[in-house]
Amino acid sequence: HITLTGNGFGPGSHDADVVVGGTHARVDLATDAILSAYLPREAGSGSVSVATQWGEVLGPDVFILPDPYTPYQVGTTARVEIAVATPMVVPVGKIGLLLVDAQVGERLRVTSPGVAVPVSLFDPRNHPLPMPTVGADASQSGRLAQSGTYLIVVDATFTTPEVLASGLTVTVVKDVETAAIPDGEPVTMRLTEPGQHGRVQFAAVAGDTVIAVGEAGNIYAGSTLFDPFGI
Repeated sequence: HITLTGNGFGPGSHDADVVVGGTHARVDLATDAILSAYLPREAGSGSVSVATQWGEVLGPDVFILPDPYTPYQVGTTARVEIAVATPMVVPVGKIGLLLVDAQVGERLRVTSPGVAVPVSLFDPRNHPLPMPTVGADASQSGRLAQSGTYLIVVDATFTTPEVLASGLTVTVVKDVETAAIPDGEPVTMRLTEPGQHGRVQFAAVAGDTVIAVGEAGNIYAGSTLFDPFGI
């Protein structure tokens, strides 16, 4: 349940369109200065917007905690810009919340210089996503299944505030995709980011042979071939 205060909502705003992080809420109380609405259980964090017959306005971010976190645990909140270091001075025993917008097919990486900080990732519907470590000081998601606002929970329970003061950086890792033409020129693909994947699509018939060669003539051991059904 969420209560919004403002002015100029206008009478009869029960039909107002209230959206939080891309999820529509059901208005149950409306006055000129107050809108009260119910959010679905799977609503995620993000900016709030209100649209009535008199106009539309965009409000601040709303942080909706996924289980098992409680408001008492929250030490700091922020919205981050991609590839910009965001200082996160989280009190000992608390958590930090970060919001970031991302697109379907991208991967999110969180880097904390010099220290491995436990982070958890939640999609726009507050469902948890795997966030394994990449290297000594970073964690990275898999390919995102939807576009929207994602919530990153930074657990500083066992980390002093000074360690995080240098900032966390959220970057987007995009997979490299290209196409090959049978009997055409070889396709060259370069992967420059840790955790980055490359995909080459091509048409083939039964009996064809596919060759993947890495730099200096070495076959890349991580290559996987999928059939037209993705198997």
